[in-house]
Amino acid sequence: MTGLNQYSLMKIEKLEILNRLPRTIVSLFSVIEECDQRFSDEQCNNMLELVQRCFPVAQEAVEDDAMDMEQEEDEEEEEEVVAEQFEMVELEHETFEKIDEAEEQEE
Repeated sequence: MTGLNQYSLMKIEKLEILNRLPRTIVSLFSVIEECDQRFSDEQCNNMLELVQRCFPVAQEAVEDDAMDMEQEEDEEEEEEVVAEQFEMVELEHETFEKIDEAEEQEE
């Protein structure tokens, strides 16, 4: 908290930083209102460095996060493939329906 006192942050913003421990600019911007207007890039980076210095992330946690992200990406890709396959099946059904309709009209 002492390190954050050098910045003109509201009390709630300081508490949110301590609760969320932002590690990226995006997460810092979500905590600090009008962050880009109130602070320079250097000040934002200094705040992030302060969080990292006071609350370092264990290498294990970083690896776990990376694995979680990779797993989420794999799941998203799988969902896309399933959706594409579903669309292809629907197109096949529509094509067969049109063929059936055409044959019925010929009869």
